[in-house]
Amino acid sequence: MPATYLLLLLLLATWWQGAFELRHWGALTLFSLAVLTTVVAIGGVRIADRRVAVAVAALWGLAAWGLLSATWATSAGGAVEDTGRVIFYAAIFTVILTTLPNRRSAVAMGRYFLAGLGLIAIYTLIRLHMSGEDLFLAGRLDGPVNYRNGTACLFGVAVLPALSYAAARGHNAILRSAAFSIAVLGLGLAFLTQSRGVVFGLAIGLLVALACGPDRVRRAWLGLVAIAIIAAASSPLLAPYRAFDGGAGTASSADIATAVDTLTLITFVAFGLMFLLALFDGGLRPRSAGAGFVRGAARVALVGGVVIVVGLALARVGNPVSYASGKIDEFRDVNSAATGPTRLTSTGGQRYDIWRIAIDEFRADPLRGVGLGSYGFDYYRERATDRNLSDPHGLPFKLLSETGVIGLGLLLTFVVALAAAGRRAWGRLPMESRREAGAMGAAGISVLAQASVDWIWIIPGVMALAFVCLAIAASMLKPDDSTAHLPRPDRPLLRRWLPAAVGGLAIILVLSLYLSDLFVRKARHQ
Repeated sequence: MPATYLLLLLLLATWWQGAFELRHWGALTLFSLAVLTTVVAIGGVRIADRRVAVAVAALWGLAAWGLLSATWATSAGGAVEDTGRVIFYAAIFTVILTTLPNRRSAVAMGRYFLAGLGLIAIYTLIRLHMSGEDLFLAGRLDGPVNYRNGTACLFGVAVLPALSYAAARGHNAILRSAAFSIAVLGLGLAFLTQSRGVVFGLAIGLLVALACGPDRVRRAWLGLVAIAIIAAASSPLLAPYRAFDGGAGTASSADIATAVDTLTLITFVAFGLMFLLALFDGGLRPRSAGAGFVRGAARVALVGGVVIVVGLALARVGNPVSYASGKIDEFRDVNSAATGPTRLTSTGGQRYDIWRIAIDEFRADPLRGVGLGSYGFDYYRERATDRNLSDPHGLPFKLLSETGVIGLGLLLTFVVALAAAGRRAWGRLPMESRREAGAMGAAGISVLAQASVDWIWIIPGVMALAFVCLAIAASMLKPDDSTAHLPRPDRPLLRRWLPAAVGGLAIILVLSLYLSDLFVRKARHQ
């Protein structure tokens, strides 16, 4: 129940600019910490797998290191506030991990999560029909997060779990069709944002999903079909972006209506197409000669299709070395901007300048960094553009510049420890748990991958989705028996009172942030 309620609050928070403001994520953090501290004080910490325990310790260690960085940061207040965000992510991950008793509850939570994201996507589509201009900015979908890349991340995180559910033969044909239509709708909404970061994130996530399996061929084919549907409808979907033309024009309500109507149409087409595929797939007996022929033909066609696509891409770009060199030059030119009929093939922007300064800060103090929240001071002194920001727009760059190798090492330890736990438990998991755990893990990695090239990390309502997915995936590695009535653990000081004390101190820290923000807003209003 705590995990379900927390998940509901988190999904609702996406409508408040992704809980970007402290008053929104601070309230969620206090609730998460209160639940966690209560659970720990009553029953203690029970994490059977040491690898998962290492992951939890590394995430909380990152919060502790960030708080310690306030002693050398240029902005001590910025370090404390950034630490509050890390505490938020750690608390959400730990609450879900410790309150889901077994893998069956984790599978159910994963499906609730997918259903919630699907409802948000459908509601967004309805709002686009009613008042599309309110959700668009500069020809690109901006709402509900009110930041294009954050909105793309919100809808992109549903794509891989939905494709995984649609690929499973044992599920109901109507539910498989609904899942595939949600995948196409989420992909289409992300495409309307024209975010390049979500493309990178989904590509990494898809590789993880295919590596983990099962249903690799089905997942790959459904992913290609979803991409093909978006590609076929790309011209009307890009109507608002092309009309805006980098500021030379204006995206009218008619342009937005064209894109929204097209997105609605392809969502229904995806449902119907998947329903036919599910009926055909369900009619094949797994061990029949026909099923074997279809599986073999699907593999051959998949490999052949990849070869053809790569060949066509090489023919289009010409010399790949020259093309890559040109894209690198475009990336290094801080005065260049994304041009052309779509942003997805452009590398222009100011990322090179932003990351250059982050690397310089890391070189100046590779062990500690400049302290959480203190990147902006060097940036405003050394920037080569007039862009105003205070974040290096990339999680590895942020951690290296602000927390040094220790901070980045703690986050990498978190990810590697979870991967090691998954590998160890994979052989004993039933097929359904493998399917769900692989999909949720891939979705979490996709958000982390997008955060590595964007500033998703400081949008708590969106970034927390990665830790929700990874916590659900880790919970699916548990034995399938309830642990709700286990006796209280031994060593109560280590397993109960010390974690509860840490939770209490974290509550005091976040509460101080929340109240200070309240006083500042009150003073500004007066």
